[in-house]
Amino acid sequence: SKIIFVDDTTIAEGEKSIDKIPLEEGRLGVFASSDMLAFGLLKSLNKNGIEIPGQVSLISVGTSETEIYQCLQPSLSVIEIPIVEMAYACMSTMNNALIQKPFQTRQDEVPFTFLPAKSTQV
Repeated sequence: SKIIFVDDTTIAEGEKSIDKIPLEEGRLGVFASSDMLAFGLLKSLNKNGIEIPGQVSLISVGTSETEIYQCLQPSLSVIEIPIVEMAYACMSTMNNALIQKPFQTRQDEVPFTFLPAKSTQV
């Protein structure tokens, strides 16, 4: 198995990222780190006649835009993260730093929901 990093989160970069995927190696699973990246990759895979999920299964990280994911062809499987709660935690940390509270390293678990769709069903 290979891990391929794409250091951008745009639709255009997602479209170009098809060149980094070893399609000749058989059936693959791709995890896109943002919806925009997944949108671009999905567009490029469709344009190039790559069967989704037959040749490539695609999952993205997303927020609560579930209606958009269902409009894609095929519909996109998503790991939904609680972005609002994560933003509050970040702002709380920043606020504590601004009022000069002692900084404590902490690690929080982030709950997520897997929303399966046609991009990962066989």
